Amino acid sequence: MLVGDGAAAGFSIALGKGDKKQANKNVGNGLVILFCLALGLCAIGFICQTQILGLFGGNPAEAECYGYATDYFKIICADIPFYMIGQGLNGSIRADGSPKFAMACTLAGAITNLIFDPVLILGFNMGVKGAAIATIMGQILTFAMSVIYLSKAKNFTIGKEAIKLDGKTSASIVSVGMASLIVQLSIVIIIAVNNNLLTKYGYDTFASTGEAFGAVVLLDEATASLDVENETLIQTALSRLIADKTVLVIAHRMRTVAGADKIVVLSDGTVAEEGSPKDLEEKNGVYTHMVKLQTESQNWKLA
Repeated sequence: MLVGDGAAAGFSIALGKGDKKQANKNVGNGLVILFCLALGLCAIGFICQTQILGLFGGNPAEAECYGYATDYFKIICADIPFYMIGQGLNGSIRADGSPKFAMACTLAGAITNLIFDPVLILGFNMGVKGAAIATIMGQILTFAMSVIYLSKAKNFTIGKEAIKLDGKTSASIVSVGMASLIVQLSIVIIIAVNNNLLTKYGYDTFASTGEAFGAVVLLDEATASLDVENETLIQTALSRLIADKTVLVIAHRMRTVAGADKIVVLSDGTVAEEGSPKDLEEKNGVYTHMVKLQTESQNWKLA
């Protein structure tokens, strides 16, 4: 996104000014930067595989799950150049006046992935490796279609002059595309944080039983602003929806978490207590104090 959006924006601006040479440079320089970054990231991925998997919650102690992650990672990592170039060129193809073709590139990859996922996972019994291979098949198709478009582009030509790196053009591409990079990095950080939280607080329960990982539902103060009647209705509906799922609930109303298997009590930014509701009541600590206060508040009445 950093290079693709930056190059597409620069191409559009140059084309608007009638500067065909600069328009070619933006697309050509963008392509070269994409190629170099893709090779670099691919190499880093293989060299730092253990560290990257750990960053996203991978735990070598859980051999089965970690093996799945390793298998998937290696295949996807090898595909980085195809993925980055295919996606990076998409913006320039749209800016060249071919949004339908740009969409066709994306859809072709997505549909290929959808078709071959069940074929490889179930039909050929390839499991996670099959899912990864289906993914890269779609991405390689998107890459091939995007590269083919370069030879029939409407408003730019990729020649020796266009791919010769120019410092000013490259800097402009990076600076313009920085906003897109920040958005993408934010998503990556959120995923990494969520995975690590699941590893710390919810992962071991599923991994130790050998059961399939269920869907995870996150409820953040789901009933905080409701009256008691509507809170009861919402909780009843949620109880049906979250059956057989792992549920992470953030709440300050003790009633909301009364039926939880495990409660983690936070106080001043640290974990003060953790355990089942019954265990915490017996400790007579922070949790018990909060339950008493909320029980008293429910019985409050005007003098």
